Amino acid sequence: MATKTGADIQALPDDRKQELVTRFRLLLEKKYQKTLAKCAEGNPALDVDFSVLDKFSPEMADILLSEPEKIFEIAEEAVNQIYADLNIKVRFFNIPEDTNIRDLRSKHIGKFISVEGTVRRASEIRPEIMATMWECEDCGDVIRQPRKGAFISRPWQCSCGKKDFKQVGSEKIDSRWLTIEEPFELTEGDRPSQVTIFLSEDLVSPEGRRNSDPGNRLKITGVLRDVPRGKAYSVKLDFYLDANHVQPTEIGWAKLEITFLGGFQGHSKTGCI
Repeated sequence: MATKTGADIQALPDDRKQELVTRFRLLLEKKYQKTLAKCAEGNPALDVDFSVLDKFSPEMADILLSEPEKIFEIAEEAVNQIYADLNIKVRFFNIPEDTNIRDLRSKHIGKFISVEGTVRRASEIRPEIMATMWECEDCGDVIRQPRKGAFISRPWQCSCGKKDFKQVGSEKIDSRWLTIEEPFELTEGDRPSQVTIFLSEDLVSPEGRRNSDPGNRLKITGVLRDVPRGKAYSVKLDFYLDANHVQPTEIGWAKLEITFLGGFQGHSKTGCI
């Protein structure tokens, strides 16, 4: 029984993809061997510095910025070649420049970008369906149908030409939605612009939740994705940032350890610096 996807990006030729997988694995072995070993001991994510990737392979760095899904797939396969039985996410940070929230445009959709802002609203952490699996009732092939924004639809047609499907499964992850507001120093007296952020998997761990609570200032890298505004087939679009990496840019008092001369150590409960 074959498994297909309903929304594949334009795939690289197999030989080219394997060449890039080999190069990315070499990067991991040269620059991140110790860190990757710690991931194997329980850390679910590996942080890769964009500047390190750019120095090692400018080509892959360029592909990450313009076609991030391809590099995500290459990175995942490279990690799996080293630790086949572990689900380690590769997360990229420190890309060359931030994009101001108010400057986000259609040209940024599908690109790997970085924004910075203060969390104004944050949802509770809840499971979400990321894809559904549909079996063709004629040939038995299973098609993976990723969601589009907040919508999931049935496949239109199987490769065998039939259109009769039954749902046989779904993929779920833990998630959290944020609204972040651009830093006050950029507003120049205007109303601050906002953008919606989608966090998932290890980004909503207990530490990830604390980092993404309202009031915290974050630098977030990810892929800007479009979503219909209103009905599923609306011509009007909105967008959100599908986060790949989250980095706090201010330290909350709750994490600041203060040592007094008398030896007392404590933690303040509120505020940030």
